[in-house]
Amino acid sequence: MDSEWKSKQKRRRLQLKIGILEWICGGGLLDIAPSQVPESLLREGWAMLSTVAQDFTSCGHEVISSVDARSLERLHLSASELQFEPTFISGFQDDLPSSWWAIAADSDVVVVIAPEFSNILRTAVSKLSRVCSLLLNCSGDFLAASCDKWLTAQRLSAAGISHPATQLACDVTKDWIEQHRNQSGRWIIKPRDGAGCDAIQLVNDECIHEALSAIRSSDLNSRMMLQPLHNGAAFSRSAIVDFAGYAHWLPLVTQEFSITESIVYRGGRVLDVGHWCYEGLLNGRRYSIDQLNEVLNATVGSLGPGALGWVGVDLLYSDELNDWLVIEVNPRLTTSFTGLRLSYGTGLMEQMLRGGRGQGVAIDREWKSIAFDSAGNLYPSS
Repeated sequence: MDSEWKSKQKRRRLQLKIGILEWICGGGLLDIAPSQVPESLLREGWAMLSTVAQDFTSCGHEVISSVDARSLERLHLSASELQFEPTFISGFQDDLPSSWWAIAADSDVVVVIAPEFSNILRTAVSKLSRVCSLLLNCSGDFLAASCDKWLTAQRLSAAGISHPATQLACDVTKDWIEQHRNQSGRWIIKPRDGAGCDAIQLVNDECIHEALSAIRSSDLNSRMMLQPLHNGAAFSRSAIVDFAGYAHWLPLVTQEFSITESIVYRGGRVLDVGHWCYEGLLNGRRYSIDQLNEVLNATVGSLGPGALGWVGVDLLYSDELNDWLVIEVNPRLTTSFTGLRLSYGTGLMEQMLRGGRGQGVAIDREWKSIAFDSAGNLYPSS
């Protein structure tokens, strides 16, 4: 009986209350009419929120989260189906969903899942850090540099890390276009504070000056950037960054896109991991782990101090350069987490938690090569 009591006490001490604050389904869109929110966006947001919550609860922790009841209705979910304790929001307080403040103050650990645009992620981290016991998010110089893609480009260039040529739309000249035109004959116009594929335009060479003129006559003039489109294979790679700033890199994941005049993310595949390389299932190409780690560690280091928790890097293996190009850095959980969890199983959030609390991170399981869609569903062929 005594040993059973001690065991229960130990479990109680190990259990933590985790607050998950996700923007899309957790109240950030409360001021937008439900009909104006694409269902695909809701599904991606819900996949993130529910998968992260499930991973924490499967490891024995209590999870509380803010939920926009309209999201549940649109996705045909009921509160009884949730695997965490929901707090339904009613409005905003100091630029954030009102319920976020109570959850942040009442939790042992808080994870914010929010986009970079409109300064949302930086605002949430800055304000909630005052009331959190532990906020498991990037902060400081790293957060500022990774939330601003123009600043990211400057830091990567200064560190000698390969990155697409980048210029603010308001400063692009004909000479700059001539200098940086490549074999694709296409250009990417995107916001310097964008998240994912949000507001990205693809423009053909013959239309680029017209597109730039339209931007310069709008209020987007100083917010948009121009890059040449590079042909190649798109990937993401995520890391759990621990309290000491060490990045524990997870497997390479392909990124599948539908590309027309815009870019739509469709999902990806977690690649097979060999002793020294990743092997692409479709193209048979092998990518050196050591070479990629060197590029990624230099990337994280170039953005300054403050990396913590989950960090994702979008990459391209350029056909023209036969080398890696770093596209952008995401200082938050990304949609690839849903696929990585399908590959790894339960426990990635536990490792992130350990890293943030100054404990050892051990990611030593075998990973399955699986394919998944943008909502975190396993493809039947996997």
